[in-house]
Amino acid sequence: MLASKGYHSTRVDDVVKVFREGGIEAVGEIRRVSSGDTPEQIVEVAKRSEADLIIMGSRGMTEWKSLLLGGVANKVVHHAACPVLLVR
Repeated sequence: MLASKGYHSTRVDDVVKVFREGGIEAVGEIRRVSSGDTPEQIVEVAKRSEADLIIMGSRGMTEWKSLLLGGVANKVVHHAACPVLLVR
């Protein structure tokens, strides 16, 4: 983990543990990105680390609002080379 132990890193550790117990190789990372070009940064980190899956949260916008505003998650879904799982 790149972040100090806190709520989010504990949740990531819990999810990684569940995957591993199910026989799935998994690595969890929490990365902070700088403001601006956030979707591009997420896609680039996934590419560099050869990620098989990106799991990220959404802010809970409706699908219509996200499409109109061009939300980060929406942009990552459309530009990532691997599948993206969105979690509310």
